[in-house]
Amino acid sequence: MKKFYIAISILIALNVIITSAFVAFMPEEVPVHIGFSGEVDRIGSKYESFILPLLSLVFGGFLLLLAKHGEADNERVLLRANIALQFFMIAFSVLSPALISNNFVRKPGFANIRPNSRPSRAIATGAVFSP
Repeated sequence: MKKFYIAISILIALNVIITSAFVAFMPEEVPVHIGFSGEVDRIGSKYESFILPLLSLVFGGFLLLLAKHGEADNERVLLRANIALQFFMIAFSVLSPALISNNFVRKPGFANIRPNSRPSRAIATGAVFSP
């Protein structure tokens, strides 16, 4: 069981490291929500990307506490669910900035962020990855 706890801790740390790497290369303002029309609804700070690792830490820690202090029969199930959750959060942390930055062309000035030539991908990104 100790291997599961170590794996979950490594996955949470990996999520923070991956997000930090993305944030280091992002501009100060990034599109964080895309409406169904394909237009940017909201611009936010690049540091909003740390919301997913924070949620990963909170939910992962909660599941670890449940596994450690709950019924012994449920420990393995909760630890496996936690590992699946961490992989899901890492995938979101990687895909979210990659898809959003790939969908938009940034010209000088705040108002000049416009969808790239693929509006369907921009709409899908807004529908799936909106905070």
